[in-house]
Amino acid sequence: HPSGTPPLLPIPLSTPSTSCRARIPEADTPPRNRPLLATPRPGCEVGESSAAAARRPGPTMAHGKDRAAVRAEIQVLRSERLAYEQEDI
Repeated sequence: HPSGTPPLLPIPLSTPSTSCRARIPEADTPPRNRPLLATPRPGCEVGESSAAAARRPGPTMAHGKDRAAVRAEIQVLRSERLAYEQEDI
């Protein structure tokens, strides 16, 4: 290049990322590797799937609390957090 800077390289296509939730069919995995793929790596958070939560019997919406009660509880927690943060100032 005349300006002395190297030419721009093309932007490579993104490679598929390996996430904590990689889904590899069990039938395609040798038996000796199944525990490695079924065990979460350090740093991965394991949560309940929405399908498992939907199958669970029992009341929904915070175990029977109505929306107003949940919103009121959230508001109390927010105001407590704000008061705590202002103590540090």
